[in-house]
Amino acid sequence: HKAVLPKRVGTVVGGLFLHTRNENSLYVGLLGTLAGGTRSAPPISYSASEFPAMVLSVAVSGYSVRRTRRQGGSKFSMRKIRVLAVIEATSITGPAKNLLEFAHSCASTEPPIDLHIATIRRPENAATDPFIEALKKAQIPYSVLMETGAADFSLLRRLNDLAESVAPDIFQTHNVKSNFLTLLSGIPKRYPWIAWHHGYTQPTFRQHLYNQLDRISLRKARRVVTVTSAFLMELKNAGVSPEKITVIGNAIKPFGEITPASRPGPPGSRVLLSVGRLSKEKDHAALIK
Repeated sequence: HKAVLPKRVGTVVGGLFLHTRNENSLYVGLLGTLAGGTRSAPPISYSASEFPAMVLSVAVSGYSVRRTRRQGGSKFSMRKIRVLAVIEATSITGPAKNLLEFAHSCASTEPPIDLHIATIRRPENAATDPFIEALKKAQIPYSVLMETGAADFSLLRRLNDLAESVAPDIFQTHNVKSNFLTLLSGIPKRYPWIAWHHGYTQPTFRQHLYNQLDRISLRKARRVVTVTSAFLMELKNAGVSPEKITVIGNAIKPFGEITPASRPGPPGSRVLLSVGRLSKEKDHAALIK
């Protein structure tokens, strides 16, 4: 659906309003302008002071725009979006950092967003960790779902109870395990489910088998968001309908220009920067060669 807004220029990406120069419409619905099945976000221009860049890395949808009549004319009012995001992280991984940065931007979005983060722990790991500490420091609402082991099916009840308590407009998952648990819980029948696909690590054969659960789970998500077009074929081979897949690249906060004084190496030398953890799939060896 399209609604023309007077005196406002912008586009909705993933349900979030972004200021742009060339659009004069507000698109509403699942993933905003991406609802038609396109697999990449449209070009966007906006001022960093107007809108945090990290919103580009989180897709949300499902908010309502209702027209209200008041004295002096009519206008659109937008209610808050409630998002429940489930992520398995004990440290500040790439997906965790993106979610934390998105949480910082929620207060300044239009419409505003109420974000609640859930994560899973076992009794032996129930103590605090870098991810929990980051949530506390940022005062982000969160819940810890406890499980006793891999076969603890009572976790499904706790996940359902949390969903009923938060009553999200969007239910969002970020990992293989949370994807599968969401499918088993029946939550997709009650809430719009967006599953994020961040790629896979395969340090062990067991993990490789574990990753195959996505072949079952992701097919049932209303929308699958992946961070690079390089994963499109992988998702299609896993049985995900191409019409459900959207590519939204990871975003970072703008930072100051690197001055010559801060560059490593002798003056005038070339500097090669590789950003990523030291794991096999990052293939640092090939880069060095």
